[in-house]
Amino acid sequence: MADVGAPSPPGRCSDSTCPRPAQLFGVGWMASANGRPWRRVTAQLRELAAASGAACGLCGHRIDLDLPARHKMSFTADHIVPRSRGGPDTLDNARPAHRTCNSSRGNRAHEAPMPTSRKW
Repeated sequence: MADVGAPSPPGRCSDSTCPRPAQLFGVGWMASANGRPWRRVTAQLRELAAASGAACGLCGHRIDLDLPARHKMSFTADHIVPRSRGGPDTLDNARPAHRTCNSSRGNRAHEAPMPTSRKW
């Protein structure tokens, strides 16, 4: 039987010595005051797209808002300036895009041309 006061084996911690998720990821990790800003921006952008007729900001074709979320041509919100390059989660930095267009763009800046299979 293990001693109650004995230290835990390496790689394990007792309930009193284990760090809590808020300690690992910062105080705001569990419940932040501002919620999930990108989800709110996406919802606002979707409402605007539904009211004005959604066109992909990358290819220019119409986006069907009734498609399921996992469909390759479904609506997604694209960061104009990617988050990895310092872009904020605001409505000014968002535009509607097809899932495939958004995924193929990656984190390239919006000035970069979309890759094509043809050599023009």
